[in-house]
Amino acid sequence: MFARRGLGTPASTPSLAGAVLVVEPDNALSREVSQHLSSSGLKASIANSVESAIEAVSQTAFSYAITELKFDMGSGFDVLNALIAHQPNCRTVVFTSHCTPGIALRAVQAGAGDVIPKPTDVDFLIGILLRRDMLHAPGAAPLPTPNSIRDEHIREVFLSSGSNVARAANRLSMHRRTLQRIMKRLPDLRAER
Repeated sequence: MFARRGLGTPASTPSLAGAVLVVEPDNALSREVSQHLSSSGLKASIANSVESAIEAVSQTAFSYAITELKFDMGSGFDVLNALIAHQPNCRTVVFTSHCTPGIALRAVQAGAGDVIPKPTDVDFLIGILLRRDMLHAPGAAPLPTPNSIRDEHIREVFLSSGSNVARAANRLSMHRRTLQRIMKRLPDLRAER
């Protein structure tokens, strides 16, 4: 009846509108996330183990879930599988300190909506969970562009090389003339040469 995504949850499972399951072995972090969720008007349930999370998933319908992948007993993938089996409409974010591209891909394939590495600001995590526009949020710091990151790296290497173009180019593994062309665009480095 509701085997496909988007067709609802079982009638026998009590549903809490805006309910969030936080599956996190770290008690302090789970309390902090729970407090932020409560201030956002959501009801948070905390599970500190895979076993208690699977039990909660089978008893209560959740709109959202945040889970870690690394536990002493079991794995966060077991939680993801239980969420997909019991509550396919639950938006799940994996918030883990053990994040590699391979693990992130496996988590998304297992049903996670997003994978966020720790440490990350809790407000950012909740924004991602609720699909808020994080690029235009008031008070949000603008994300640096790739060119500005590259320019800052070049600036740091150039200054750490004693403002020597040849030495900086060697450390950056680029041709000296290429570095000089890039430096023409960086106004604060033109004066230091």
